[in-house]
Formats: sequence, C-alpha cells, structure tokens
Amino acid sequence: MWCLTNIASGTSDHTQSIVVKGGIEKISSLIDSKFQEIQEQAIWALGNIAGDSVKIRDRVIQKKGLEKIIKHFSTAERTTLIKHCTWAISNFCRSKPAPDYEYMKPVMDLVIRAIYKLENDYEFLVDACWILSYMTEHHKKSIKKLLDTNFLPKLLSFLSISVVYVQLPILRLVGNIVAGNANQTQQIVDSGCLQYLTKTILHEKRSIRKETCWIISNIAAGTQQQIEALINGNFLPILDHVIRNDEPEVIFYLIFFRFKKKLSGPLAIYLLPKTKH
Repeated sequence: MWCLTNIASGTSDHTQSIVVKGGIEKISSLIDSKFQEIQEQAIWALGNIAGDSVKIRDRVIQKKGLEKIIKHFSTAERTTLIKHCTWAISNFCRSKPAPDYEYMKPVMDLVIRAIYKLENDYEFLVDACWILSYMTEHHKKSIKKLLDTNFLPKLLSFLSISVVYVQLPILRLVGNIVAGNANQTQQIVDSGCLQYLTKTILHEKRSIRKETCWIISNIAAGTQQQIEALINGNFLPILDHVIRNDEPEVIFYLIFFRFKKKLSGPLAIYLLPKTKH
C-alpha cells in the first residue's frame, strides 16, 4: 500500500498504471481491512488516485471509494483516521466539475464535527477548511446548510491564527457566501466577520489581501445596511491606505466596490456599476 501510494502521487501515467490493472477496486476493498494501518494507507492511496483527474475521480466514486471513505469518516475517533479521511475527501473536491452534491451531502456535518475535535491541529484544519470552501463554491445548497449550523463564528475565529494556509480557505469560503444573496451576506456581517477583515486586508501575504478585497467588494455591493456596516467598521481610511499603497493586482479586487454615497479623492474609484462578482 505504501508503494502504491507513492506511485499514485506521481504523474498521471503513474496513476493510470494502477487504474488499468484494477487498482481502484482492490484498494477500495482494503479500506474495510480490520487493520487500521491498512485502512488509513488505502484511504491515502485512493485520495492520491482521485486527485489525478476528474475522469479517474469519478471512477473511484463509481466504485464506491468515496462512499467507503465517508463511511469510515462518520465513525472515526482516531486522529490519524480523521486526518486521512479529511485529506482524501479534499482531493475529491478540488477538480471541476465537482462531484454531485448527493455524494458530498454528508461531508459538511462530518467536517464540522472533526474541526471541533481537532481545532488545534493546523495541518488538519487546512484540509478541512478547503473542503468547506470547495463545497460552498460548487454547491450553493451547502451555503445555506453551513449558515444553518451556526458554525460560522467558530470558523471565522480561525482567521486570527497566523497561519496563511488556514486563513486562505476560510476567506475563500466567506467570499463564496457574500457573492450570493443579501440575506446570506448579512449573516456574514452579523457574525462579526468585519473585525477580522480589518486585519487581513493589511496582511503581509498578497493572496490574503486579494481575498479580503474580494469579500469587501461584494459586501459593499449589497444593501445600504451592509455598506453602512463597512463605514461604521472604519473601512474608509483602511481602503484609502490600500488604494494608495498596495499592488495593482490587489487593488483590482476593489474596482467594483461602490458606496451609495458620493465619495471623493482616491475612493472615487468605487463609483462604478454595482455588481456582485
């Protein structure tokens, strides 16, 4: 299993060499092994195989590989098994088009439960948060489901962790939500998200600043109440600073930003047609 896992982490030709010899079926069967080391290694190998391409990923799904991983994830108590399942599932989510929502439907609740259990494990958090980000991007139904869990404040609290690889998928998830309807955007505002954005918009990493600008742009394209929340959150001087000092690539994410009040100076760039994007 270690050997096959290593081969599956190589090129597409390497992965294909496993697939054509019936490897998916054989590896999937070992997920049900009574030995935990074999279970976990099989999940790891299958995650590598599924991450190669949409075609191979879908074949793994058809052979019940994803179903078996989710089944073990649903009863997992061992930290190692939880982490292996989470990483493997994140590989199923990455490619476009995404797997059908019916396959992924149980995943969100399982990921949330796992986050409460392993919230101090940053390696795990990266994979878990990317799963939630991918799901909210590809399956709009999952946005409502996530908001209905009241898990958002907990998730946002991880933005205070100085780990870029944790912050990035969370910001992407928030961006997916605020690109939707006004009610969902208001839930983001009400959850206290803005207090974190005042810090992430000035982050040392450009990728974090870009994601933050995208979020702010879409909040500002919302209701008068949401625009006023930004103003009351003291974003005007922060945005003035960003426009004067940041890179064009970051500022670009603010160009659709528009207040319903007349602005002057550098903030006049926001006076463009209001749209969510």
